[in-house]
Amino acid sequence: MLLTLALVVGLAAAYAATQESSYTARSVVLLKPVPGSPLSPEVATTSGTQNTIAMQTEARTVTTPAVAALASEDAGRLLRDEDGELAVRVLDATQTLEIAYTSDTPENARSGAQAFADSFLAYRGTAATELQESRIEGLESQAESAQQSLRDAADGVGGFAQQQVQLFTDRLAQLNANLSAEQVVSTDPGTVLNPAEEPTAPDGVPSWLLLALAAVVGAVLAVLAALLREWRQDVVRSEEDFSVSGLPVFASIPRVRHKHDEEGLAHVREAFRQLRAGVVANCARPHVLVVSGVGKNPQSLVVPNLGISLADAGYSVLVVDADAYAEGLHTALGVEGRPGLSDILGRNELFHDAVRSVHGIDVLPIGHDPAGIRDLQGGPALRELVDRVRSDYDYVIFNAAPSGTADSDAAMSAAESVLLVVVDGQTTRAQIEAALDRQRHLGIVAAGLVNVRRDAGMALALPPTEAPVDEPTPATHANA
Repeated sequence: MLLTLALVVGLAAAYAATQESSYTARSVVLLKPVPGSPLSPEVATTSGTQNTIAMQTEARTVTTPAVAALASEDAGRLLRDEDGELAVRVLDATQTLEIAYTSDTPENARSGAQAFADSFLAYRGTAATELQESRIEGLESQAESAQQSLRDAADGVGGFAQQQVQLFTDRLAQLNANLSAEQVVSTDPGTVLNPAEEPTAPDGVPSWLLLALAAVVGAVLAVLAALLREWRQDVVRSEEDFSVSGLPVFASIPRVRHKHDEEGLAHVREAFRQLRAGVVANCARPHVLVVSGVGKNPQSLVVPNLGISLADAGYSVLVVDADAYAEGLHTALGVEGRPGLSDILGRNELFHDAVRSVHGIDVLPIGHDPAGIRDLQGGPALRELVDRVRSDYDYVIFNAAPSGTADSDAAMSAAESVLLVVVDGQTTRAQIEAALDRQRHLGIVAAGLVNVRRDAGMALALPPTEAPVDEPTPATHANA
C-alpha cells in the first residue's frame, strides 16, 4: 500500500516539477456595427443566426496576421507565435468578444491581451473609416457628374430637354441624400469593457493541490490494490473459515500485545484449550504428532503452548524440537538447548541425559548440531527414537520445519499425523492445498489446522499463578 501511495505521489511531484508556469490574461471588448465589417449595421438589424455568424467571423479576424502585426507593434515585441498563445471566443451570443492571451509571465500575458484588444478595435475602426471615405468620395464624384449633366440639360431647347432636367434633378437629390446618410454613419469600432489585468496565479492546478489530489488517489488505489490482492490470494480468515480443504480449524490463536498482557494471555489459553480438545478428539493416545507451519509460521510457540495445555489436563507430554530453521524451543521454554535431539540421533548422548522437564512437560531441545539434524532425522535413528518413547507418553509432539521441506517430510514420516499451522489473512488456500497434496503422496495424515493471527505476538501462555522456573527439573518420563 505504501509503495502504491509513494509511486502516485512521486509521479505527481515529477509532473509538477517538469511543468513550466504559464499565465493567462483576458480582455473583453464590445463590438459596434461598422461599415465593411462582418458585423455591419445591416447585419446587426437582421436575424440572430446572421448576427452569430458575423460575431464568429469577427473572432477569427482577431487572429489574422494583420491584427497580430498591429498588436506586436503596440506591445513592443513579437506576439503570438513566439511569445505566447491567443484564444478568442464569443460571449453568450452577444456582441462581445473575450480575448485571452497566455504567456510565461503575468506582465507579458496582460500586455499581450490588451494589445490584441486595442489593435483589433483600431483595425476595425481604420477599415470602417477608409470604407466610409471611399464611399463618400464616390458619391461626391457622382453628384458632381449629375450636377454637370443637369446644367447641360437646362441649356437645351424643347420638350426632351425638360425631361432630362427633371431626371437629373431627381438623380442629384438621391445622391445628396445618400451622401448625407453616409456622412452620419458611425465608424466607432467598439470599446474595451474589461481591460486586461495581470493574473495573480499560474494556469492549471496548483502544485500543492495536485500533490494533495495525488495523495488521495494514491491512497484509494493502494486500498483497492490491497483488497484486490487479498481477494486474489484467497487467504484463510479466522472469522470466516472453520474448515479449509476438508480439514477442521481446531482453534484461532488471538493477539497478545506483550508478555504481561494478562487479558490477551487468558484468550490465548482458552484458544489452546480449544486446540487441545481438537487434538484429543482426533488423535487417540498414545500419539505422535508433528506440528508444521504452511510457510513461515510461528509454530515454535504453538508446540509448547499445546504441550502445556495437554499437561494441564493430565496428559503426559514430550515436546521434541526438530526445526533447524527456527531459534529453538529451548529459548521459549527457558531451558538449555544442548544436549538434545541431534546428540541422541548422533549417538553421543542417551535420552535421559538430553531431556528436561519444565512447566509439566518433558522437552527434548535441538542439541549441539542443529544443521546436522537435517540429515540425521532422515535416517532410521529418528524412527527408533519414536518407537522407544511412544509408549511412555500420551502425546509426543514434534516441532518440525515448515511444510514442504525435506526436514518436515522426515519428521512427518516418523509420526502418526500432522497439525498444520496457518497465518490468518496471509496463508492462502493454494498453499494449504499444495502442502496436503504433498503429504498425501507421502502417506501422511493431516489431523487439522490451527490459525494464528499475523500480529499475534504470542507468548508462553502459562497460568497466571505459575511462577517462572529458574532451574529445569529432571525428566518425569525419561526412558533410559
